[in-house]
Amino acid sequence: MGKSKKHIRGRKGEYFSEQIRGINLEQVLVVAIDAAKHHQKALICNYFGDVIEDSFFFATNLESNHLLVQKINEAKERTNAVKVFLGIESTGHYYEDVVRQLQEHGYNVSIINPLTTKEERSASLSWCKTDDIDLAAIAFCIIHNKGTESKLPE
Repeated sequence: MGKSKKHIRGRKGEYFSEQIRGINLEQVLVVAIDAAKHHQKALICNYFGDVIEDSFFFATNLESNHLLVQKINEAKERTNAVKVFLGIESTGHYYEDVVRQLQEHGYNVSIINPLTTKEERSASLSWCKTDDIDLAAIAFCIIHNKGTESKLPE
């Protein structure tokens, strides 16, 4: 029998650690997405929080989702990224279309609970709520593996 691995965050922690172990963290991208009814907003940074692509809006349609994927691919090329983590705050049902589109492109998307985002804003002593502050909180949640891996039903 093989030796069982243990991690302080359980299987979720093991899975996350396996994905980044041995990788140059400069080559790990984090894509934070703040969902909304009409215009989503995204930010691309590296694992250390260095901004690779300033926050940008994209609409809730197929063409705009392709823009998001294009920006991710461009960031991957610029940084020689070998791993991309994506996360989105679960805001009503608005996030579902974006998640489905990204899954069609082969990405796994971590679902971030809005309360987790709120806690991250509070932890940084920021009680303001803007899209960019939320994006930073979502990115922090992704980096610290605070999301839920989820496949949405078809």
